[in-house]
Amino acid sequence: MDKSYLHVLVNNIRGLTKILENDLEKAAENIGLTASEHHILCIVFVEKEITMSEIAEVGLLDISTVMQVIKRLIEKGFVQTAKKETDRRITYVTPTDKGEALHRQSFSDTYLLFNYIEDKLERSTERDHEQTTYFLQFLKEVNEDFHGSEYVHWIHRSQKIIDVE
Repeated sequence: MDKSYLHVLVNNIRGLTKILENDLEKAAENIGLTASEHHILCIVFVEKEITMSEIAEVGLLDISTVMQVIKRLIEKGFVQTAKKETDRRITYVTPTDKGEALHRQSFSDTYLLFNYIEDKLERSTERDHEQTTYFLQFLKEVNEDFHGSEYVHWIHRSQKIIDVE
C-alpha cells in the first residue's frame, strides 16, 4: 500500500469518526452527561446487570475509566452497584429507573450521521445496498480481528435487545 492510499484512508476514517463523536457528544450533552457517561449508561441499560470488567471489555475502555465514570453515574442516580451473596468479590452494575428513563430519552436526539445514512439508503439502488452490506461485513471483520469475536457477538446481541425496547 502506498503512502497516499494510507493518507486517504486515515483521513476519511478520521472525518467519519469526528462526525460520530460530535453526534454522540451532543446527544450526551442534551441529557446532561458526558460522552463517556452516556456510553457506559447505554451498556448498562442493554445488559441490565454487568460487572465493571465486562463494561470495560465491551466498551473498549480501561477499567480505571469505567470505575471513575460509574462513580459519577451513581452520584447522579443513574446506576447502582451491588454484590451477589454467592460471590462478594464481584461488583455488579445495574441501571436505576431514573437511568433507564434517561437512556430512553437519549434516543430522541438527532444523529446527523445516522440520518445521513438512513436518507441515503432510502434513495439508494440495489448496488448501494450491496455496497452497504459489504461495508458492514468489512467493519465486522475488522472488529473481530482487533477486538475479538466476543466483542462482535456483543454488538449483534445488544442490537437485538435495543430493537425490542
